[in-house]
Amino acid sequence: MKLFCLAAVVTSTVIPDFLGDGLIVNDSLIDEEYLAEALSTKEGRAFKDECVNSLSSYHRNAVEACDALVLNNKYRKNHAASEFTVPSKSTCEGAQAWSQYLADKSLAAGKPILEHSTGSERPGEGENLAWSSWSGSTMSNAVTNWQSEDVYWDFNNHADCFNEDGKTKCPACKFGPNPGEFKDCGHFTANVWKNTGTACVAKASNSLGV
Repeated sequence: MKLFCLAAVVTSTVIPDFLGDGLIVNDSLIDEEYLAEALSTKEGRAFKDECVNSLSSYHRNAVEACDALVLNNKYRKNHAASEFTVPSKSTCEGAQAWSQYLADKSLAAGKPILEHSTGSERPGEGENLAWSSWSGSTMSNAVTNWQSEDVYWDFNNHADCFNEDGKTKCPACKFGPNPGEFKDCGHFTANVWKNTGTACVAKASNSLGV
């Protein structure tokens, strides 16, 4: 089993409650043509080159992680959000550590466990999480699957999310199985959150077969 973690650093002073519940990665879902399109641009190639050069000395899957960020940046551009900058070593190490923590915890429990860090554990940061039992699943798989929640969002009648009774409500997230509930769109909003300045993607594996 593989655990995926996108660790995002929010640049605003108020950290939004943008984290959704864990989403299982669809083993067959990856838009390779979309990634190829992103990498066909001068900007996409330049970002990947800079990213790989920066991450290769410490990230165990630098090329795969940078491909995922190039893909995520293309999604962000579609929603008028600024592109992620190349992540720092500490951001990537945080993503890797959280992925490994969840992989180890899942193995001990005998089932997939996806849980987010608390504000005190990783101040100013949050995660998108996913798991897959397919050995060929990649970080770009996870990014594409998180982004696929955009089908639940009403782009013609956007309304801000708000907190009510300790839960985040999103009126614009109305086309999913739980209309108005944040959990149907949380990963999508995290992918394109405008106040997020950078992110890093990491993965960890265990021997759990599910």
